[in-house]
Amino acid sequence: MGEEKDAVVAVETVLAAATVGSVKVRLRSYFSSHYLYSAQFFSSEAGRIEVAARERGESPLFDPRHRAFVISSITASCAFLEAMVNELLEDIADGFADGVFSDYVSPLPDNTKRVIAVFWRKEKAGRVETVLEKSDVLTKLDMILATAGLPRIDTSRRPWQEVDLVIKIRNALTHYKPQSLGDDDVHYLTKKLQGGDRFQLNPLVSSGNPYFPDKALGHGCADWAWRSCKQLADEFSDALGIMPNYRRAVLSPESLSPDASRLLP
Repeated sequence: MGEEKDAVVAVETVLAAATVGSVKVRLRSYFSSHYLYSAQFFSSEAGRIEVAARERGESPLFDPRHRAFVISSITASCAFLEAMVNELLEDIADGFADGVFSDYVSPLPDNTKRVIAVFWRKEKAGRVETVLEKSDVLTKLDMILATAGLPRIDTSRRPWQEVDLVIKIRNALTHYKPQSLGDDDVHYLTKKLQGGDRFQLNPLVSSGNPYFPDKALGHGCADWAWRSCKQLADEFSDALGIMPNYRRAVLSPESLSPDASRLLP
């Protein structure tokens, strides 16, 4: 038999590790690019429904397909950001354990990777979660930057504030609690979202509907959500000097899915 050599190959959204000379194959999927594509696709589909309704000259009418696309887009936007940071953390920690690093983490200093690996590495047998693993995604991003000796995220400006709102919307939808809304009784997110220039409102509901969820949950909100999450991911990656999978994958949501926002006024 020939000498065994480990090989690591990046295949679009999958990292494949194979041992030459024996039958041993390991595949690692990266879902950040899948979630980003999903967020863009669902947002685009919601936009198509809004455009079609406008072109037909229809009166505002609730469309369950539209609501499904918007909710799915917002959920996928948050999932994209969480997958992106977890992929980075796992690749760094497993790189130290296996002695094989993904190429995109190479720009990070060895000491930075070593500290991150210690913070992130889990006790596999007892499933003891580390502080970093239990942290929310925004805290993870901030801790990684701090560990790398880089400026912390500026929480007083965009895109952090926008992403914080996107996550709050996702949480309100995922852990939904019905409320009777009207007159002075408004959803707490109404006060946080209303009055800004973040996005266009949902044209498929009448003026008498509550701002949140009805008026807010449209293509404009979905489009703003994924763009905000991607902007934060881009700024984070640029600060570290890395090219995460969602930036390298052949799968490109923006090129494969027409953006319905171009059709909107």
